[in-house]
Amino acid sequence: MPQKLCACGCGLPVKPGKDYRHGHWAKSAEGRAKLSALRRVGRPIPHGDGYLLVYDRDRSGKTHVLEHIRIVEHWLGVKLPKGAQIHHINGDRSDNRIDNLAICLTAKAHQEIHRRERAAAECGHPDWRKCQFCGRWDRPENLYIPKNGGSIEHRECGRQFRNELRRRKKEKQNAADGRAA
Repeated sequence: MPQKLCACGCGLPVKPGKDYRHGHWAKSAEGRAKLSALRRVGRPIPHGDGYLLVYDRDRSGKTHVLEHIRIVEHWLGVKLPKGAQIHHINGDRSDNRIDNLAICLTAKAHQEIHRRERAAAECGHPDWRKCQFCGRWDRPENLYIPKNGGSIEHRECGRQFRNELRRRKKEKQNAADGRAA
């Protein structure tokens, strides 16, 4: 099945279920007209990935800013620290009510929230992790979790995977040696 192309005419492929690549909706005549009308009214402008942009006179040099950032900074009374990210609690990027926004001081903290949400949704336990090889969720104490990142695995699953890899490599080498003789 051929991959669907962006409706703006750029010729680039789009993700399944989408009509445009990120931000390309504004390139179409219909998108430009909608964007222009929204700017005149002063309403939030869709950013293309679920977020909303708003006009902001307070920022030097910037005319538009992501609405959720502007709302949090206004609520705090100060700019967000560098590297801070905003998490939408209910997952709806356009729902910018202050009680739906959580401040994460680092990208790592934000990723951890999403990891725990995924685990809770898939297995019912936010602390559990998923084995890369068998795909089963389990308690962290039953898994090998490398300190510097890498594959999270049941030790037995990792052992079986590496043994199979060695077996295939040996078969390939033997086949190559047989051809060379």
